[in-house]
Amino acid sequence: MGSNVSINSNQLSTPRNPIVATDNRFIYQQPIFLSLREKIASWSGDDFAISDLHGTPFFKCSGRVFSFREKKVLYDVYMVPIFNIKHELFSMRGRYKIIYGDKGDRVLASVDPINAFGSHFSINFYNLATGRNDYLELACDFMGSKCGIFHGKAKEGAPMICRINKKYDAKNFFWGKQNYVVEISPNVDAALMVGLGIIFDEIKNDSD
Repeated sequence: MGSNVSINSNQLSTPRNPIVATDNRFIYQQPIFLSLREKIASWSGDDFAISDLHGTPFFKCSGRVFSFREKKVLYDVYMVPIFNIKHELFSMRGRYKIIYGDKGDRVLASVDPINAFGSHFSINFYNLATGRNDYLELACDFMGSKCGIFHGKAKEGAPMICRINKKYDAKNFFWGKQNYVVEISPNVDAALMVGLGIIFDEIKNDSD
């Protein structure tokens, strides 16, 4: 993976209009930092616990043991499904659909590779706050250890609204699990950003 976009030096920006793909309840008025932890006890490698840095739960992600990357479901703290993530198994690498709820076919957002290097991905979705189709980009660094999510085209100077960093941990390294910190700007759908963080992990695993 590689990117000419500077993820480290860019400060996160707060969008003037909220970016809402799922629900207004996942919009916060201050920056939030979430820990995305892959569960060591999950042999499928698909289960994540999502909390703030103080350990307060925000979301949970469960995968199906026998479907591998085919489907993951993101739940709120009350175990109500928000959306599921499906890997397009018979398409080119890095193509995903985010679908409302835990079943059905209503697409919330689509993720597609922009280049052949697996470093840039487009995210197309309907913004509930503006009533219009909207566009994000996910840009990965050379090592695949961090990425930025931009509101618009990254190489054209679009503002970065989320940053995802891999957190290195000896215990998780031993078990082959991953931890990430997801930094999210105010006015940005935290559920959608967490879903993109899970997809980033999948993209990295594909590259490895």
